[in-house]
Amino acid sequence: MAADDQVTDCLAPHASQVVSSTAACDEAVVSQFLGLSERDVLRPDLTPTALPEGSGCRLLLAEGSQLTGSLQAAFKEPRSPVAAQARHCVDIDLRPVSCADPHHGEVVGETDDTAHCISVATDFLGRSASSLPNNLALAARTGQSVECIVSVKGANTLTQTLRDIGQRALPIEPTS
Repeated sequence: MAADDQVTDCLAPHASQVVSSTAACDEAVVSQFLGLSERDVLRPDLTPTALPEGSGCRLLLAEGSQLTGSLQAAFKEPRSPVAAQARHCVDIDLRPVSCADPHHGEVVGETDDTAHCISVATDFLGRSASSLPNNLALAARTGQSVECIVSVKGANTLTQTLRDIGQRALPIEPTS
C-alpha cells in the first residue's frame, strides 16, 4: 500500500503491505508471512498494524520510508534484497536504517545476557569461529532485552546484510 492507503503493486515503492486478511495482527502472523527464522531481526520502524474494522493486518513503515518488492516469504532467502530492506541495520549513530542502503552495523539478535552476544553474532554470520573478523566490532545495547550489534570499524560502511556471510568477503565500502 502507498502512504495514502491506496492499493499499490508491490513492485512499486510502497509504505506498507497487507500480511493477513484475518483479524489477527501479532508477531506470529507477521513471522509466518515473512518466513522469519529465530535469527532474523526486523527494523523497529516496521510495525504490524490492524486494518480498520479488523479486516486484516499490515506491516507499516515509519513515515518517509518505503519498500520495493513483496515481503511475503522474503526471509526464506535470508540474503534477498527484499529481506534486506526489512532487516534491522543501523547508521553510525545507531538509528535504524535499511540493510539495503549503506549502513554502519546490523542488529544480529537479542539475548538476555551480553555474554551471549558473541555466539549470537557468529551464528547470524554463519561462522564457525568464536570470534569476528578483525574489521568488525561487536557491541551490546541494553534496554528491555540485550541487542547484539555487529558494526564495521572506522568510518566505513556495509553495503549488504551480514546474515549468513560465512567466509565470503565482507561487504565493506570505505567512505571518503
